[in-house]
Amino acid sequence: MRKLTFTAVLLLFAFALAAPIMAQDSAYDVEGWKKRVASPTYGLVVGFLTIKDWDGNEFDTLAIPGIELRIFNGTNVAKRGGFFVGYEVGTIFFVKDDFDTYTLPGGAGIVDFTPNEFFAGTLFLLSKYGYRLDLGIEAAGLSLGVEAGMGLQVSMGGIDIQADDGSDDLETWIQIYAPFSLVLDAAAEAAFRLGQNFRIFGRLGVMVMPGLVEWGNDDLPIGATNGFTGEMSPANVNFRLGFALNY
Repeated sequence: MRKLTFTAVLLLFAFALAAPIMAQDSAYDVEGWKKRVASPTYGLVVGFLTIKDWDGNEFDTLAIPGIELRIFNGTNVAKRGGFFVGYEVGTIFFVKDDFDTYTLPGGAGIVDFTPNEFFAGTLFLLSKYGYRLDLGIEAAGLSLGVEAGMGLQVSMGGIDIQADDGSDDLETWIQIYAPFSLVLDAAAEAAFRLGQNFRIFGRLGVMVMPGLVEWGNDDLPIGATNGFTGEMSPANVNFRLGFALNY
């Protein structure tokens, strides 16, 4: 239920932010080439979760898979390449259910910790800038490009932890909130263009969002779980597929 509620809230805010960006008037052409571009992308993302003990010693670093949805809207997309600028709104969901058991010092002595479930999501809004080099003829061609962006994100998540000290078997859900923070984004693109106004592309990128998910001893409501802390790396790697339609 927690996942469904959070997912619904993220999607609602994503559509609310995207609507005014998409609703622009007076689209115009330059020498027959459309000036504006709208582009959705769908991709996979990998984040990294580090498990630590009471003293901050790292026990394990786990790859956390996720999915990513974005939509970009921009202007100044020049004929057959050139500089472009725009706005991008998106969301990322991280989910992992399969964890190992960790034996760490806890508030009641040596404790076996087993994360049963991890979930985190973020909603971000970016200002994007890029350059695209188009190779080919008017009917079709290949293109290469780079882009960079900066913006804000807000995230929320949680981790379910089972703690067993030999006498008590305790379980708790730790809710994790991250305030608004800066987001940096960069990607490289390879695309195939059909005609003047349609491209199919793939992008490989890195996003940095400090403070996405982190919990410490003060966040743990059960004494036996003291000593089991963790944080996600600020950087995640993403691969996206999408299309761009000039209009």
